[in-house]
Amino acid sequence: MRRLLGIPLETASPPFSEFLKDLMDTSISNAKKKPGGYRYSKPIQDMAVQLFSLGGAQAYEYLCQNLPLPSLSTVRRLLHSSVIATEGEFRMKEFKNYLEKRNHPREFWVSEDATNI
Repeated sequence: MRRLLGIPLETASPPFSEFLKDLMDTSISNAKKKPGGYRYSKPIQDMAVQLFSLGGAQAYEYLCQNLPLPSLSTVRRLLHSSVIATEGEFRMKEFKNYLEKRNHPREFWVSEDATNI
């Protein structure tokens, strides 16, 4: 388990190596528990929601077979308990604050792809 994804932890960039260590620690900790008792850190939960949002249910289930990620039902619960984006609602004030906080330019493109989650 010293090398995950073929990248030695010692040579990985700090945020990436911390996340890999968190994945390994989670895997080891959850191996001692029953499936209903698995626990995941906030970074793993956030990553799971992002993976599900970007890849959909089938891609997420495939990744769950090989990575210590929360179940699909847990990810759906996390998604519904977080800030919900309402279709057709533009939250420009929050978006402006987001851009300013990260020192991003104010010009942006908006598109829609009709992806079903």
